[in-house]
Amino acid sequence: MNSRIVAALCVALFLASGLRAADINVTVVSVEGEEKAAVLQGIAEGGFKLASGVVAAKDVAEIRFAATSGADSAKPTLFLRNGDQLRVAVLTGNDASVKVKSEALGELTVDNKFVDGFIFPQKDALSTDTIDGFLKSPLTEDLLLMPKGEITKGAYEKLTEKDLNFNVEKQSKTYTFDQVAGLRLVPLDEYKAPSDLRATINLAEGSRLTGKLQSLDAGVLAFEGIDGKPWKVPAAAIKSIAFKGGNLAYVSDLTPKAIEEKPYVGGVPLLYHWRRDQSVAGRPLSIGGKTFDKGVGVHSYTKLTYELGGQYAKFLASVGIDSSAPQTGFCAWKVSVDGKEAAAGVCKANEAAKLVKLDVKDAKELELVCDYGPDEDDAGDHLDWGNARLIKP
Repeated sequence: MNSRIVAALCVALFLASGLRAADINVTVVSVEGEEKAAVLQGIAEGGFKLASGVVAAKDVAEIRFAATSGADSAKPTLFLRNGDQLRVAVLTGNDASVKVKSEALGELTVDNKFVDGFIFPQKDALSTDTIDGFLKSPLTEDLLLMPKGEITKGAYEKLTEKDLNFNVEKQSKTYTFDQVAGLRLVPLDEYKAPSDLRATINLAEGSRLTGKLQSLDAGVLAFEGIDGKPWKVPAAAIKSIAFKGGNLAYVSDLTPKAIEEKPYVGGVPLLYHWRRDQSVAGRPLSIGGKTFDKGVGVHSYTKLTYELGGQYAKFLASVGIDSSAPQTGFCAWKVSVDGKEAAAGVCKANEAAKLVKLDVKDAKELELVCDYGPDEDDAGDHLDWGNARLIKP
């Protein structure tokens, strides 16, 4: 059958179902965790146009799309100063900008003042802790992360599709991408993140983008990128859209005012430290097979204390042992509000998450505790606080 005829029949069947060609089936998750199937038709002022009406962005925790392709770990990751991460192919780069190509966004030229650096895939991958330490290390010079974890200081010069030039002690050297694990650039000036409500756009191939939503037309989402210019991505490539600001604050975006971590056996070095938006093993948060883009991963014993300042009304989280933990995982957890226990329980490996929902109106302080549990051991106690969040009145 002629391809044009097939396409016409597909469109006719689609329209017959009651949807328009631009309509997208999604799941809308409210800030309180309620999930509802919906048809997304466009972007409204401060919200979304659904077939059932307009919903305000401040009332939405997440919109999930149907993208199912897996993350592409074979490409370099470009890190931007607002926290964005893009899986890209490098095209060129100099002392002013980098030009890259994204599967979802096409070719992009990004000014170096917005670029934090790159992580290059290696045959023998470095540990998550090594990479995290490199990405968070203070900068006085440009840095290279080498394949065995050592760091070289110097001055970045240029990029090509397959290598980079880096000046070390006044000598320019060329490194192919398989000879370096990472590159970081000294900030050219201070970057100030916008304070208004911003969307976090998670792509199925592993990229994470932040911006102000502008339009959704013909299945293409346009948003304001870090450089203030419109960036466009097909809705078919989107895994989810979440929000920072509004009525919702994810605990992983807050900084604890106090952190207490200790191993079961005194004097033994800690193997696992708490992590934002990852399990303590550096993997995606997952409880009972359900994954969470946001949350906190901890290990027994850990106590995280957060300052609330009386500005929130509710606390919600899905609590449980991470799916990647060994079968020995068996620990206790507790939530305290202003020094008083508000919820507690125990959990085992492979169990479904337990939903915690608490009133924290006027509360000044929140404590999240992971303890050793009934087995009085810390083996396998990889606890996740999935989608831990605070809601304003």
